[in-house]
Parts: sequence; structure tokens; C-alpha cells
Amino acid sequence: FSLVAMICVTVALTYGVAQTQKVVTLSPPEDYSLADGVATIKFSQISDGHLHRYEYTTSGGVKVRFIVIQKSGSSYGVGLDACEICGPTGYYEKDGKVICKLCEVAMNIATIGFKGGCNPIPIDYKVSNGTLTVPISALEASASIFAK
Repeated sequence: FSLVAMICVTVALTYGVAQTQKVVTLSPPEDYSLADGVATIKFSQISDGHLHRYEYTTSGGVKVRFIVIQKSGSSYGVGLDACEICGPTGYYEKDGKVICKLCEVAMNIATIGFKGGCNPIPIDYKVSNGTLTVPISALEASASIFAK
């Protein structure tokens, strides 16, 4: 019995250590169209309730990431893939929750798009004619958050 117990404890500890050292990889950025000073994303691309990541390269060569998630109905949470507390480490989706990669805090999806805490930094956007648009000027202005 002692031998079996030691083997079980060893396996459990090995699994636990492996899980705590697992590196979370952010999903790759999705496609969007860029014209007339705005990034345009079709509702059909973001109306599934899941986290969507986008990346814009500024005129200075900085890659600015932003995320979009449908909160409920026609309401969307839009923000930078960074927060004021943890910086540009990003967010990922796990088991229907949006989680900060650095501090592992699960976001209340209803608060994405609002300032404060470990929420994504909000950015300007508009919703109309079946699309969500983000002004390029807002992404350009956010370059310092992602600059290395």
C-alpha cells in the first residue's frame, strides 16, 4: 500500500508541477479590413461569444493588439490586448472565460470595454451596418503601451 501511495503522490506532484509551468500561447491575430482610417470587422466574424484578437502595425512599426468579444445581444467588449496593471501580456479564453495571461485573473466579460482593474484598456469603436470599426488613430495612439 505504501508503494502504491508513493507512486500516486509522485504522479500527482509531477502533473501539478507540469501544469503550473505550462506557458499559455495567445491565439494568432485574425484578419480584418483596413481602409479610410479604420479597421473594419464584420459581425459574422465576432458574433459567436468568443474572444477575437487582432493586430495592427503602426507607422512606427509597433504591433498593437486589440481584442473583441460579443458580450450579449449586440453589445461588444473592445479593448487593447493589455491592461494598466499587467501591461501588454494579453488575454486568452479558457472554459468560456477571458483570463489575463500574467495574473490569471478571470475577467467579468460584461466589464470588458470599461476602464479599471485588470480589464483590457478600452479603445474607441463604432458599430453600424453589420460591422465594428476601430479608428486607426486610436491604435496609433496606443503604440507606447506595446513598444518594447
